[in-house]
Amino acid sequence: MAYIGREPQIGNYQICDAISVVNGQAAYTMQVSSTNVIPESVNHMIVSLNGVIQKPGSSYTIASSTITFSSNLATGDSIDFIYLLGNVLDLGTPSDSTVTTAKLSGNLVTPGTLDVNGQELILDADADTSITSDTDDQIDIKVAGADDFQITANTLTALSGSTIKADTIAETTGANGVAVDGLTIKDGKLNTNDSVVTANITDANVTSAKIAGDAITAAKIADDAISEEHLDVTAITGHTAETSVADGDLVVIHDASASALKKMTVANLVANAGGGKVLQVLQTVKTDTFSTSTALGSFTDVTGMSQAITPSATSSKILVTVCGHFTNQTSNYQASFKLVRDSTAIFIGDSRGSTTRSSSGGTQSNGNMENFSITFLDSPNTTSSTTYKLQGASETGGTLFLGGTYISSSNYYQSSPASITVMEIGA
Repeated sequence: MAYIGREPQIGNYQICDAISVVNGQAAYTMQVSSTNVIPESVNHMIVSLNGVIQKPGSSYTIASSTITFSSNLATGDSIDFIYLLGNVLDLGTPSDSTVTTAKLSGNLVTPGTLDVNGQELILDADADTSITSDTDDQIDIKVAGADDFQITANTLTALSGSTIKADTIAETTGANGVAVDGLTIKDGKLNTNDSVVTANITDANVTSAKIAGDAITAAKIADDAISEEHLDVTAITGHTAETSVADGDLVVIHDASASALKKMTVANLVANAGGGKVLQVLQTVKTDTFSTSTALGSFTDVTGMSQAITPSATSSKILVTVCGHFTNQTSNYQASFKLVRDSTAIFIGDSRGSTTRSSSGGTQSNGNMENFSITFLDSPNTTSSTTYKLQGASETGGTLFLGGTYISSSNYYQSSPASITVMEIGA
């Protein structure tokens, strides 16, 4: 509706602030909550002075927010109240379907309850994004024309082709963690109580490429969590092959009675395997001739007659065997041999008077060869490399020859090999 002059305001009923009468003054400012107010007209207000309702237009007039009484007020007069009525026109009740979308303000505030009764609520300008609840206790959310999400009691479902993205997903309580498709994440880790179990790991899905170095320690694996059929030896790579082990080292064995992999110390493995088994055999063969005039009691190393071995367990024994032929250039002069482990003489006779403590020896001359042998079961009690060797000496004035005689001009005399053999015997 068009108006000439000021458009009437819809009814707004207000009582002006109390006004104190000033002796000899007729004009006063009207305020509500200390703010100037302007009535619709002189006829849209009720004024009481000294208990008498005043007649608009004759008893008072208004100009903007100023009311002027027809005569000056005096001390003792009282402006009881000024009641502003606003526009008191009765608009009536709108007919059905007469309030359209175009008549609603863009900042419309809805009532406390907006009942759309299952109808689709359009959210955007091209009408392809909406919220619908045409199924009881279910909300369907459509975005860009596609059904993306569905909400039911305690459940938000992302439909096919839709994705839920979030920078942070926090648990609602301090103890339960967050469940994702049956897996529970708690404090940034998978909850091992119900998530990292055999049933939740697909066969052949955890490969060596997916496991960081040293990421899976014994403390993170529960007993019986990894069955034998899921342990592939090709997945255990990058480790240096050991050449020796200590009694306390652990090895993996298969317990046939329990169909399970178990661990055992080297000492227990050797003990259960039974003693007396040959674990390794090493040998050095000497085919040339050695000679020395070193006096008895001093001894010198026989070149080419040593053999090193590294026992696999401290409980192992080493069986040492030495054999060969010797002679002495001086007739009927003695020759002696001594077996040595590193720098310690072993398998030698007791001290007896002035005799030479040796492992073997004898008398031979005139180029004739005499055979000798040494056999000794040693207990080195180590897993470090150990060297066994042969030392020799001759009676003063003589020369010991090993492997051949000092005569090489006739086929009557021999040139024969010598050897030193070491064997590790399991305890």
